[in-house]
Amino acid sequence: MSPIGVRRAGTRTAATRPRESVAGSPALLPHALRRSGSVAAVLVAALLLSACAGPGTSVGGSDPAPTERRLESVDPSAISLPTGLGDADVLQPGWDLPPQELDGVFVGQHLGESGWLEFTAVDEDGKVLWLAERPPSCTGYALARTEDGRPIAILTNLVATQDAIAAPTATAFDLRTGEQVWGPVDVAGPYKGPGLVFAAAPEGFMGDTGEKIALDPSDGRVIATEAEDATRRIVGEFRGALISVDTEQLTAERPNGDGALEPVWSLPLAGQGWDSVEISNQARRIDLGEQYIVIPSGEDTLAVLELATGEVIVNHARDVGFDKQSGTLVLLTATEILGVSESGWSWSHPSPEQATPHGIGSGLAYFRDGGPHFVLDLSDGSLATPEFQGAPASAAGPFLPTHTTERGAAIVENGPIRYLVTRD
Repeated sequence: MSPIGVRRAGTRTAATRPRESVAGSPALLPHALRRSGSVAAVLVAALLLSACAGPGTSVGGSDPAPTERRLESVDPSAISLPTGLGDADVLQPGWDLPPQELDGVFVGQHLGESGWLEFTAVDEDGKVLWLAERPPSCTGYALARTEDGRPIAILTNLVATQDAIAAPTATAFDLRTGEQVWGPVDVAGPYKGPGLVFAAAPEGFMGDTGEKIALDPSDGRVIATEAEDATRRIVGEFRGALISVDTEQLTAERPNGDGALEPVWSLPLAGQGWDSVEISNQARRIDLGEQYIVIPSGEDTLAVLELATGEVIVNHARDVGFDKQSGTLVLLTATEILGVSESGWSWSHPSPEQATPHGIGSGLAYFRDGGPHFVLDLSDGSLATPEFQGAPASAAGPFLPTHTTERGAAIVENGPIRYLVTRD
């Protein structure tokens, strides 16, 4: 769901521009302006290093390493939180954008005072596991698992080339320890996603994207490139599966033991009302757990599919979300709100025309219909009456969970303010 770390179909976000760094919060504006000199200095330094360094040399930054950094505590009695969340520690991670999470580890980014883009990995107890620095243009990153289940973080960087041009690379690091797993490997251009997908600049610097490549999360090998087949476009890499589309069908494939792609399923586009170009160009990362993937299905609508089979769960949703604690997929359509459990059991609730999602987590989904929140119990779709603790809610409402881990740690948000609530 859009406020739940999810972007609506058709929404395009510039990967190199943190959305809250200047606009949206007057209090952040002076600080953002003060940082601009540092950012410019880093960019100039990167260009100079790419001109002076030998081929293959990083233009700067640092790889993940343990750090003594601690997150600042927030007094839970000073804010309004759903009852239960306020019993745990509330911390300020300082991330400029919503973080990604895998296996209870959050990774987020912040443009530091030095001008470098800082990536921090934080566990469910609020411990900072590692810190890495990258040039401010290297905002793209992904979390994934290798074939043997090892969770990894993939960060991009710039290296010098023989032509004195900074070229992009990707490197995988163990999500908890920061140990390098594979890479650096050359990639076509900046991070594109979803999954390990990278795209060259569009021809003539116009259009949505240039040719894309997809990497295998197990070893960083290129498993597909659009340059090899002009009729097929890469949609994304989802948990080791390559999703691609041509004018006739959507296809899922996985690498076999020899590295060759083998088909898993295919789905004809005819009858679905889908556009192959839109699916390829506007696909975005939306965390729906291990079972589902999402693709654009029309103007401001999304289709949700089962990754294993290609079964279409819903074709034209206005918004989608997923609660990892209860394992419930939540779908907002034009007429109803649907809930689907991991076992396939489902429920529905009538959706007001103007209903918009405002939070999900701990077995509840929060919506607003031009007035106060209404809340649904994700176990059966019934209306729930949530309780809150701490200070009275502000005019903007209480802090609500927008992402919850299986063990109960949560990201809570209120407007541009974002906190981490540790697991109780």
